Amino acid sequence: AIDAALTVNNIAITSASNVVEGAIPGVALTLHEKDAATTVRIDVTRDTAAAQEKITTFINAYNAVLSFFDEQRTAKVAGKTSVSHDPLIRSLHTALRTAVFDSYGSGTFTRLAEAGVSMAGSGRLELDEEVFDDAVDTDPDAVQTLFAGTGDAGAFGTLHDLMVDYTQSGGLLALPRDRMKERVSALTRQ
Repeated sequence: AIDAALTVNNIAITSASNVVEGAIPGVALTLHEKDAATTVRIDVTRDTAAAQEKITTFINAYNAVLSFFDEQRTAKVAGKTSVSHDPLIRSLHTALRTAVFDSYGSGTFTRLAEAGVSMAGSGRLELDEEVFDDAVDTDPDAVQTLFAGTGDAGAFGTLHDLMVDYTQSGGLLALPRDRMKERVSALTRQ
């Protein structure tokens, strides 16, 4: 088998297969036929749909948690059993809000609102796709760093770590559950 050979931006490249990766960062080229006399122009554009989908999934999850908090407040007002006044729930609500509105890094965009994630009058998050697209066009690396950071940094890493702190075995949510189990056991022993 003969290696595929091509030139990208006047740089000679060879590949053991007809799929060339790394010649253009983030792009896989599939070579279909050989014609050394033909120059092929390739325009590469950024596809923001996948990123928007992930951000929308996050926004929907965040808004679902807020709906749970609202349901608990409504239940409390109606005299039903509720966890709305539980300090742990209020702490989680505050921590989530702080993480969403916090500043991340020192790049062009340091707050989610600068990349199109903002709070509506209802208190729910929403994505302004035009602001998001403008931010990606202006500085795509800064937008990526804002959301994903490097390592566990960035808004999504911070929110992930926050949720792990609350939900992991022995985490903040497990502590009140364990206390309640101990109280029930003590009551049943009496």
